[in-house]
Amino acid sequence: MNKKIAIVSPVYNDWDSYFQLVNEIKNCHSGLDVMIDMFAIDDGSDEVRDVPEGGHFSEGNITRLEVLHLIHNMGHQRAIAIGLSEVFQREHYDAVVVMDADGEDRPEDVFKLIQAFLEDPNRIVVAQRTKRSEGWLFRRLYALYKLLFRGLVGTRVDFGNFCILPSFALERLAFDSNTWNHLAAAIIRSNLPFRRIQTERGVRYSDRTKMSLEPYVIHGLSAMSVFSDRVFVRIMIVFALLAFLAFCGIIAVIWIRLFTDLAIPGWATSTVGILLLIAFQALLFLGIASFTLLYQRTSPSLIPARDAPKYIRSRKILFSNDGA
Repeated sequence: MNKKIAIVSPVYNDWDSYFQLVNEIKNCHSGLDVMIDMFAIDDGSDEVRDVPEGGHFSEGNITRLEVLHLIHNMGHQRAIAIGLSEVFQREHYDAVVVMDADGEDRPEDVFKLIQAFLEDPNRIVVAQRTKRSEGWLFRRLYALYKLLFRGLVGTRVDFGNFCILPSFALERLAFDSNTWNHLAAAIIRSNLPFRRIQTERGVRYSDRTKMSLEPYVIHGLSAMSVFSDRVFVRIMIVFALLAFLAFCGIIAVIWIRLFTDLAIPGWATSTVGILLLIAFQALLFLGIASFTLLYQRTSPSLIPARDAPKYIRSRKILFSNDGA
């Protein structure tokens, strides 16, 4: 029995790359008995091109090519969340693949993910890149970020968006507010079972990249936001410990001043003043972190399955041989 697979890809002003991706997926001879519907999530592009001349897919695995036009630019992760919610609403897919359209997620690896899913349909399969090809500075900053993330969160995110989600996992993530911010982090936070497979980074269809340092920083903070309660608790522990050590230092200074001859005139007053200032600031930040965490726990969340449809302006089928 054919498996029905959806492929969701966010696209922003890079339609040449997307249609090249579609053609390469069509031309991959996977030998897998699957039908593929492809969904391009138009993340507020300036213009959307139609299927290029000669772009016919009837001889491949692709049975449908559809574009979802968003009302405005939502950002990479939220475009993915909207696409996943749309696929979930269709209710007839065995699994959904999430991949970028720039060529770094290789078309041949799509079928590696699908094969791994067919072998074990009870787990998410994520693609873990064996090596990175970015510059020296980026790799050093990324290593620093991973160290900071591990310290604040207590876990690591060592894979990206490229993955395949079985239908049961799609349903869970479609109702998970964390999916709005960071898919990979939401997978880890959800405690859904997943496995990693090794893949290589592909070559970008276009030499230029649209991401500067700022989007990378936002992307990293978005991953942390999924674990914000853990981050706040760890920050609270640090500030509580700092306040405790400051008060211990004040007691030690007073004891030295009153019961020993080691104190230098004027030293005790200055030291106690500095320690009191440190203790006050630590308690202040502790209170701010506590109330921020409480506010976060009580504030309403965006649920992709519920809220995503209102961000879709229109849908357009570019190709279909499934009778639609």
